[in-house]
Amino acid sequence: MPVEHEQRREEVPLAVTASIVGIGALGIKQLVRGKSALATSSGLFYTAGILSVITGYPVLKRGSETLFKEGRLSADLVLGTAALGLALVRENLLALAAVGMIQYLQWKRKQYQEENLDPSLYLSTKTKAYAKRATALGFGLAGAAFAITRNPLLSFGVLLSANPRPCLAAEEYAWKNAELELRKKGYSLPANSTLCSLVEVDHVVIEDTAFVYTKEEGVQ
Repeated sequence: MPVEHEQRREEVPLAVTASIVGIGALGIKQLVRGKSALATSSGLFYTAGILSVITGYPVLKRGSETLFKEGRLSADLVLGTAALGLALVRENLLALAAVGMIQYLQWKRKQYQEENLDPSLYLSTKTKAYAKRATALGFGLAGAAFAITRNPLLSFGVLLSANPRPCLAAEEYAWKNAELELRKKGYSLPANSTLCSLVEVDHVVIEDTAFVYTKEEGVQ
């Protein structure tokens, strides 16, 4: 049965506002004057690429979370802010749109008091297996490329090409958005569980069928 969920009113986060305003302002600016020299500099490209590799490969992201574990700031906050800042400076409209969508979804979920669960709970078994294969392939080929060519830029390019982040981010976003729609309709999920994990359940054990069936008047 649907239940009522209290929706908290919160101000629009700065990250959402910055991404939306940035898309409009930079879009107009690029139509009139094109990209600036700073936006096309190789240094910013490599910085954005390194950030993409760190956030894209699960093993590296877990390492970054460990570094921030004892601090006051979370790894997601630092990496998210860095991604937004780089997207603005590099005038990358596609990256700004992606960051804006993610931040907007997180904001709406907070309004419905959504739990902040482990992101891996929003990934299916097949997607996790794909991420492991992509990680092994990416690091393996990058290592082989460096051993043969001694060119770190080539290895860096291999890591960017094999990055599983687009698939992981897309599925996590899709499941979180689906849960938000359920909340809006008044439905709840079990504690510490996600819609993704429920979809992959093979068997359900019911201790008391009275929790499943409702008694109807006049029916024996």
